[in-house]
Amino acid sequence: MLNTEDFLRRILGPVRSDIRPLVLAVDVTAELLYQEQCRESDIHVSRDVYANVAKQLNKKERTVAKAVQRLTSVLWDAFDQELVMQVIGKKLAYPPEPRAMLFYLAFYLYHEEAYHSADNRNPFEPMVSF
Repeated sequence: MLNTEDFLRRILGPVRSDIRPLVLAVDVTAELLYQEQCRESDIHVSRDVYANVAKQLNKKERTVAKAVQRLTSVLWDAFDQELVMQVIGKKLAYPPEPRAMLFYLAFYLYHEEAYHSADNRNPFEPMVSF
């Protein structure tokens, strides 16, 4: 499993923003998926992810949600087509929603394989589609 903060810092480069909300949100998402064995469709990002991150950072859930939304937008802007294929596994017509980006990143960092790679997907688990 790749280190979340190192991976994100490599893509984002030096940023003035605190990236901890996104790092923790990806880590919490990965924990829910791979340690607690939750299905993607059963994970409510606001309740299950942002609330946990807010508690860890001693911030409000809304503050964490806005930070993650802003950081996923900045991250998407830093992605080139090669990185999109490496992490997501297919070209997207629109930037992904923060929820989808959390799943893409958690999957990639855990498996070190693109989210939309057919080899590693559970056929009973719906894929994120936006």
